[in-house]
Formats: sequence, structure tokens, C-alpha cells
Amino acid sequence: MHELTALELGLVVNELKPKVEKGFLKKFYDLGNGSFKMVFYREGVNTIVYCKLCVTINETKFSEEAGAATDFAMGVRKRIEGSLVHEIEQYDSDRIVVIKFSDFRLVIEMFGKGNLVLVGNDGKTALAYKSIEYRDRAVKARAVYLFPKSSFIEIEGLDQATAKYIAEAARDSEDKLIVALARTINVGPIYLEDIIRRCGLEPNGKLHADDDVHALEHEILRFSKELSSYKARSYAVEGGREYSVLHLLKFKDMPTTEYDSLCALLDELHVASRTAVDDSAKSKALTEVDANIQKQRALADGLANDSISYSSMGNKIFERMDDINALVEYMRRNKKADVKELEREFPGLGVKSVDLKNKTVAISVE
Repeated sequence: MHELTALELGLVVNELKPKVEKGFLKKFYDLGNGSFKMVFYREGVNTIVYCKLCVTINETKFSEEAGAATDFAMGVRKRIEGSLVHEIEQYDSDRIVVIKFSDFRLVIEMFGKGNLVLVGNDGKTALAYKSIEYRDRAVKARAVYLFPKSSFIEIEGLDQATAKYIAEAARDSEDKLIVALARTINVGPIYLEDIIRRCGLEPNGKLHADDDVHALEHEILRFSKELSSYKARSYAVEGGREYSVLHLLKFKDMPTTEYDSLCALLDELHVASRTAVDDSAKSKALTEVDANIQKQRALADGLANDSISYSSMGNKIFERMDDINALVEYMRRNKKADVKELEREFPGLGVKSVDLKNKTVAISVE
């Protein structure tokens, strides 16, 4: 199953807009391992958004329990929990989501290893889930946040002139066809491959003939127009499941399930891994609890044994109390008595040591 493409990310953002914008961030959770849960409240309705960096972001009907709040989660809550969401958008047709609040922007980077960054109105990073330094930008606290450089063309709503420009740019490129297209339209390899194969061309080949350029231009336009009525669908493929938002040639003979929204599809596809992680976390927690119980039992057994031992010692002291009181009285009268003198006077007490400075005598009542 592929990671969420820039094309699909844009569609998810459009599905979330009417449920998140003009609402409030009610809760923010760091679920660990690059996973987050956000609860937005708008017009009496809660919308839960799940995010797994580089994998998915979608509205979810499944809400796993969150553990103790991490420092990162506490930092986010302190700054934007309860804040009004002014806008949620995809940045520059890239794999980046920006949620705008009054004083901060929550930037979700869904590329590379992924990141979640809170940027202040001064343009500086207030919090970063991961501190990373790239060749041309740094994502870390107090550094000015810069978006990755890109120059992608928005695929939806293309006119013929733009489609022609994209096809001709691919022809003029020295790169493989799929790579050349990826430099101008950021829709993801799974869709680029389909566009190319519909032209009767090879993704790793080159584009030369004018007829091929015209065919590619036509397919790019077709693809753009079909996006206005996309349908999320999943396929049962060997080894698991795949999905797309348009019908793909490679899956034409595969069992297909259609969904009312892309969020609904993503929620179903990823819930299994989320529950597995949740069960694993629960298992780990139960293991820790069991270990603590065993420690407590050992401590209790030790205390019980100590209790028996202390009780026995107390009985022995009580039995020799007259001799002990006599020793104390003797020491009051003979303040410089040493061990040998006390052993001679009280042979049955087993005098061990005398500390004249602290006025103590150690004895054995075995």
C-alpha cells in the first residue's frame, strides 16, 4: 500500500475543510511513533483527525486511548489548544498541510521522515516534533521556518495550454518520462504511471514523437477533469490492499470497493495497524503492571518476613529487659566504662561496643 500522495493529500484537505475550518482545536494528542490525534469542535460536532507522518492524515471514527502527554503534546496544547482554526490548506501542491490559527501555523510535513512543526506569526519555529537540518533550511526551535522549495503545477482545473506545456517539458527533459513529469505535477508515482501507460508509453522511457506528446497532453487533461468527480476505491491485491481516487489500468481486474470519501477509505485501511499498535502498547503496559505487581509481592513478602524477625527480636529484648535496664543504670554511674568492664559486669548481654561520645552501647540478645 502506497504512502499518501500529494494529490490525495490535497483531496483529504478539501474533505476536512468544512469540518475543521471555523472550528476550534479541542484536543491534541501525541500517540507516539510519529502518530497524532486532533479533535476539532465546530457547531456542536467533534471531528477527530488522525495523522501518521508520511503515511496518512484523515478523519477517523476510531479513537485509540492516548498515554501520558509528551512534552511535545504539552507544548502544542499550551499554545493552540482551544484556538480557532482560520484555515486548513495544502501548501503549493506539495505533501504539506498547514492549519492556520490566530497566533500560530501547524505545519504537517508528510515527506521524507515526516515532521510536525508549530510556527509563530514571527515566522520562527516554536516547536518541532523532530529537529532536522537540511542543506537549505533548518527545522528546529527558534529558527526561521522555510518551506521546501518547489514549483509544482496544480493538477486540478488545468487548461489545454498548461497541459501542453507539461507534455513538452517532459519531452525536452533528459530524465526518464515518469521523473520528468514528477518535476512539474506532484500527483504521485502510482498516478503518473497510469497516465503514461494510457498513452502506450513506458514510465522509464523517453518522449520523442509529436504524436506521443499530443497523447500525453490529452491524458493529462483527462486526468485533471476526472479529479472533479473522483471516487475513492480500494483493491484487493496480492499481499494486501491498494487504493486510488481514479480508476487505474493496473487494477482493472481487481476486486474493488468504493467509499463515500477518501477519509473513510484511509480510515478503514489504516485502522488495523493502529489497533495493532494500540494492542501492543496495551500489552507493554500490562507487562509493566505485572512486573510492578511482582515487585510489590516480593516487597510484601519481605516485609512479612521482617515482621516475623522483628517480632522475635522484640520478644528476646523484652525477656532481657531487667538486665538491659541494669546496664543503662550502670553506665549512668560509670560514664567511662569500656566493653571489657561491661562484659565482666553483664556477661549474659553480649556487649559489642561502647560509644562514649554518642552515649550508646551495642548489645546482642541472641
